[in-house]
Amino acid sequence: SEERFRALLDGTFEGILIYDKGKIMAVNNAAAELFGSDVEQMKGMNIIDLVVDECKADITDKLTMVKQNPDVDFGKFETKIRGKNNEVFDVKVYGRSLVFQGKKVRVVAIRNITRQKKAEKELQYRMDLENLITNISTSFINLTPDEIECGINSALKRIGEFAGVDRSYIFLFTGVGKKINNSYEWCADGVKPHLKQLQQIDISKFPWFYKKIKAFEQVYVPSLDELPAEAKF
Repeated sequence: SEERFRALLDGTFEGILIYDKGKIMAVNNAAAELFGSDVEQMKGMNIIDLVVDECKADITDKLTMVKQNPDVDFGKFETKIRGKNNEVFDVKVYGRSLVFQGKKVRVVAIRNITRQKKAEKELQYRMDLENLITNISTSFINLTPDEIECGINSALKRIGEFAGVDRSYIFLFTGVGKKINNSYEWCADGVKPHLKQLQQIDISKFPWFYKKIKAFEQVYVPSLDELPAEAKF
């Protein structure tokens, strides 16, 4: 009976959707929760409207193939959906044909893998960063004194491109430690260099920054709005 079928659907942890010709016929509570909706509201919705724009073309192609062959097997594939609170989720999807309400339709299982993808991305970033540091360090071993400056500029370029920033600098303190000079600078394409202008800068004008640098602390400021009051001038 439909009641027993509904109980089976709601007994699973994965989101389940049943659709025909791209239109949703039934969903379980897990799917409704993932999409920030309820079971009844999702009936009649178009599958395409659930995925983010960048994935619509791929899902459209798959729906076309299902119309041509309801038993087509895509295996497990990944896509992105827009769920509750308009948040984007990475999901893994698996579908197959099913006889429901007297006709052959399509049922898909949806698993939220957002946390898994985030963890994989963070791990890959860490591995790439460690490889970058190792490669840069190794590249300096065989450099002659005349090649050091070129090596520094190359390292700044690789670091800047890896971080996806506009520019990367190296500032050096003067002999007495009262001023700093922009000694090396890499700029991305189209970015105006500041090396010539950033010379003989009086460090006393930046007491918060100087205190941290002198203590060999890391200074990370993702936004100027997040600077503490004592750091602003």
